[in-house]
Amino acid sequence: MLSRNYLPQVVKCEVVAADGLDVAAKKRSEDGARLQLQVVNPSDKPVTATIRLAGFTPAQPIAKIIELAGPLDGKNSAEKLEAVVRKETQ
Repeated sequence: MLSRNYLPQVVKCEVVAADGLDVAAKKRSEDGARLQLQVVNPSDKPVTATIRLAGFTPAQPIAKIIELAGPLDGKNSAEKLEAVVRKETQ
């Protein structure tokens, strides 16, 4: 999943009052048109977040969200093919 969404430039990020969320990677495309955030919720409870971007103007006002959802210790296996599932929305 990460290799399909590779972006070459790392950007500075400030995380404020994240309620336990971990912002793992902040990258953008060379032309500055796309920005990628990798946000991890390490708890077993859903967390609502507000993302504010400063100094970035998207080429199009569209967000693509790729979510991996499952239990913290979840892993897919031959017996449990969908213990952790990928969901993509736009």
